[in-house]
Amino acid sequence: MIRLAIMKTDPLEFFPLHKSDIANARALLALGYPALGPHLKELLEWLQDGNWPISRPIGEFLLTVPEAIAPLIQEVLAGEDHQWKYWCIVRLIGEMKPKVAEPFRFELLRLAECPTLAEAQNELDKEALGALQKLWPDDWRLDLRSGELASWAQDRIDNKQHGNGSKPPPGGIMAFPEVLADLESRPGMFLRKVTYDSVASCIQGFDLGTGFKFLKGFKEWLCSRATQGHNMSWPVLVLYIAFPESKTPWRNLEDPESEQQAIATLFQCLRDFCSER
Repeated sequence: MIRLAIMKTDPLEFFPLHKSDIANARALLALGYPALGPHLKELLEWLQDGNWPISRPIGEFLLTVPEAIAPLIQEVLAGEDHQWKYWCIVRLIGEMKPKVAEPFRFELLRLAECPTLAEAQNELDKEALGALQKLWPDDWRLDLRSGELASWAQDRIDNKQHGNGSKPPPGGIMAFPEVLADLESRPGMFLRKVTYDSVASCIQGFDLGTGFKFLKGFKEWLCSRATQGHNMSWPVLVLYIAFPESKTPWRNLEDPESEQQAIATLFQCLRDFCSER
């Protein structure tokens, strides 16, 4: 079968028909690179679920062409398919050499330190932290004072506030109490869609821009007030405070009124935290 595949010139003849089509997957991968160059995106799609039998051999092949798949992985990390992100970290980024994985380092750091609620629920923060510690065991946090990281953080904050491609107002990042008041009273100025997740993500962006100084100690402060969920990220802890009787408080966000209650609780927690520290 593999010899026959090598004689063929059209890789599409050997693309897997289903998630367990190991025979076709092996025949396809035998064609190698650059024959499969035009089809790397399609191959990457088979990593949307790492439990599929053909996912592992395809992942092993993609690791042999890290420079070619790097832009495709960046597209996945910028998207909303959190399971796909998870397996890209587990099967690809975490298995790369540190020098090759360097372009993903800042995004791994953001996922580990400032995950959104959805990212935390899909355990992207844990996998990102594991990849960071595996790839750069001695300095995975980077130097948060470095100009490169500061510039990257500022870009992320600007994009979250004003949308990609638009310029922020002059003056840079405002002092947080002023931003907190503006974000609470006029969230539409900062966010295209006002949800609990987007509000929490915006606040995380400001924290990242301060070198993680603003929210330092916030999770511990929340743990002293929440009756459960102490192993969760702070956005989830706020939900346990907003809905103390619920074992799965994030499900309350499906109700618009409950989501507004969660946002109000978040701002109240931040006010109390700022006043007490």
